[in-house]
Parts: sequence; structure tokens; C-alpha cells
Amino acid sequence: MLELAPPSEKMTYDEAIMYCFWLEHDGKKGWRMPTHEEWAKTKGIMVYTWRQNDHRTMMDTMPVVPVRGQL
Repeated sequence: MLELAPPSEKMTYDEAIMYCFWLEHDGKKGWRMPTHEEWAKTKGIMVYTWRQNDHRTMMDTMPVVPVRGQL
């Protein structure tokens, strides 16, 4: 089951990776950026967010919705 954390503030791709790495939400750790497939299946919730292997420029800023688990 895929768990979603609340969206972050806008940040760069590198900041989003670190945010997920250090995030503790509801006493849980082990958050990561969603894959493209996970993002596509939950797109109603995660519109315009960072995801793994995103190819935007590193200067762009967007929120990230950290995920845990599998689809």
C-alpha cells in the first residue's frame, strides 16, 4: 500500500530528495520521492510535484509529496 505524506513547500529537486530522506511524519521514516508510475496513478492528488528521475531544470521549484511503500 502506498502512503502519502502532506505536500512540502516549493523547493528544488535536490532539496526535495533531502526533504524526503530526513522526513519523519506520523512517527514514520523511510519516505522517498514517487516514481513516475506512482505519480501518474495518484495524479489527482499530486499535480505539479517532483518525482524520481524528473528532467526539469535543477533551478525549478515545486513541492514534493513524499511516499512510502508500494502501489
